[in-house]
Amino acid sequence: LRSSVPPFLRSNPLTVLGARCTMYPVHWYCLAGLGVFNMFFTINESNGIAIYEQIVRQVTFAIAEETFKVGQMLPSVRALSVQLAINPNTVARAYQELQVDGVLETLRGRGLVVCAGAIRRCKEIRRSMIAESLKIALTEALHGGLEADEIREIVQKQLTKLDGNVATVSSSGNATS
Repeated sequence: LRSSVPPFLRSNPLTVLGARCTMYPVHWYCLAGLGVFNMFFTINESNGIAIYEQIVRQVTFAIAEETFKVGQMLPSVRALSVQLAINPNTVARAYQELQVDGVLETLRGRGLVVCAGAIRRCKEIRRSMIAESLKIALTEALHGGLEADEIREIVQKQLTKLDGNVATVSSSGNATS
């Protein structure tokens, strides 16, 4: 099942925050004739986030950063599940959630495509997800006794440190982390 994964990724899983993750390249085909491009999914089985939710987040973020365009077709449930070596029901659940959220729609006999208005919707969802994550981190920092100025200093240092060094969901993994 993982024969399409380059040997360097099979033999060297990515470690993120101490957990082993595996990045799988997935070829996405564009209806508009823009060709084939790679998107890397990072599936982390030990981070406490369901795999279907990881797929939902990564597709949402890719649409928000306009890696996927309106009308662009996504791979079939079967194709994606084979490429990621996961149960097809997991992919189907992720796609179903994206349809309920108004991000994807079915083209009868063709597959799933990005809906009109999905980019704006995904940007809103992405912003909300990030805001919630920051709220949790800030609450923890305040409960830990840090002052607001100390937190601002930490955030500014981390932003400076990360500037230009973070791979996005659509990048080829060339950025360092």
